[in-house]
Amino acid sequence: MTTLELAEKYREDIVKFMSKLIKAQSYSGQEKEVIQVIKEEMEKVGFDEVKIDGLGNVLGRIGNGKHIIAMDAHIDTVEVGNPDLWIKTHLVVIGMKNGYMEEVHRIRKQVCVPWYMV
Repeated sequence: MTTLELAEKYREDIVKFMSKLIKAQSYSGQEKEVIQVIKEEMEKVGFDEVKIDGLGNVLGRIGNGKHIIAMDAHIDTVEVGNPDLWIKTHLVVIGMKNGYMEEVHRIRKQVCVPWYMV
C-alpha cells in the first residue's frame, strides 16, 4: 500500500486524533492533558511500550531492532493573548468531513504528531 493509500485508509482516525489534540490544553508547562491524549493514541495504535517520563514527556517504542529511530515534536502552545487583537487571517479553516475541524482558532504544533503514527 502506498503512503497516500494509507493516509486515506486512516483519514477518519487521523482527523479524530488531530481534533482531540487541538482541543486539549497545552500551554507551555501545562501539557498534561495533551500528553494523555497522545499516550492513549499511541496505545490504541499498538506501540509496544508507552510511558511518561519524569519530565512529562511521552515516550513510545515500536519493535526491538538493532537501529533506533527517534522522532521528536513540540506539543506546547503559547497563549492566544487578547483574541480581540487577532485578525481573520490568523484563523486556519480546515474543511473535513462529518464536521470534525471546521475552524481552528490557533495554529497548534501538535498537528505534526499524528503523521508520526501513520
